[in-house]
Formats: sequence, structure tokens, C-alpha cells
Amino acid sequence: GRTWVSADGNLHASVAIAVRAPMALAGQLALVSAVALYEAVRAVTQPAKNVGLRLKWPNDLLIGRAKAGGILVESTTAGDGSSFVAVIGFGLNIVAAPDHLDCAAISLREAGADATTDVLLQNLATALDLWLERWDDARGFEVIRGAWMERAGPPGEPIVFNSGQGQVHGTYQGLSETGGLVAEV
Repeated sequence: GRTWVSADGNLHASVAIAVRAPMALAGQLALVSAVALYEAVRAVTQPAKNVGLRLKWPNDLLIGRAKAGGILVESTTAGDGSSFVAVIGFGLNIVAAPDHLDCAAISLREAGADATTDVLLQNLATALDLWLERWDDARGFEVIRGAWMERAGPPGEPIVFNSGQGQVHGTYQGLSETGGLVAEV
């Protein structure tokens, strides 16, 4: 039910993949994709410059506390349930950030990175191939889990997330063995 808005010069791309894993593990693709997006952006930021690049569970890329990009994964089962097809959508604020979000947003340009959609798309394609290979249809999720947590905020950081009963305030504690958010409330 959300509208996707992106200015010219920003990256908005989708990729469809076939996965040989149970549909119950489809949520892990958001984490795999987030690590790939992080790596694609890190490649265009100056290593010496601390732009505060990090991940927020399950599918946001932040610079400091502002959203620079996000991922949406849609999936459907294929056949007997032992596989599924997923479409992974990426949005990245390269030249401009939307001003109507319910959170702070930032573009890579505002953070001092100079990159084009072509360069970032190539970086993303390369990184996504690498991290999907490491994920190995969920058999390598522990590698993804570790990589994601290395790129996320520190344990103990205050967080707010939505549950079936509304907003919940707590502290981030990491990821479960299956990729779920671990929080202290």
C-alpha cells in the first residue's frame, strides 16, 4: 500500500531470482540484499571519510540516522514449496532524498559521495551476485547474519519497531539464527 517515489538520478531497480529453499526463508533475502547494497555504496564512499554507513533491520541503508536506501522483497512459491521466486526491489537516494517520509532521509550526494546510477547499479549487481552465492539458498545464512550484524548499529542502541499492537520501544540486540530481530523491550 505504499507509494514508491524516486527523483531522477536516484537508483530504483529490481531483480527476479529463483531460489531453491523453503518459502519460510524468503525473509532472509532482505538481509542478503541489504549487505549487497551496503557494499555497493561503500565502494563509492571515500574509505577515509566516515559517512556513518550502516544497516537497519531488516532492509534499510542508513547514513547516520537518516535513510539513504531500502529494499523490498516480494516472493511467491513455485511448485511443491521447496523453492520460490523472489523479486528484490532496491531504492537508493543518490542525488536527492524524499522530504515526505516519516523518518529522516539523506542522499549520497548530501553525504559527500559522488556516484552515478550506472556505477552504483554495476556495484550492486556484482555485490548481489557475491552475497547470493554466499547465502547459497539459505545454507550459508550464518555468514550473511554475521556480515549483516557487522554493518548494523551497535547492540544496545534504542530502536522503535511496529508490532501487531502498535509501536514498541526497545534496544537492538542483534539477529536471531534465522534473521529475526532480537530486541530487549
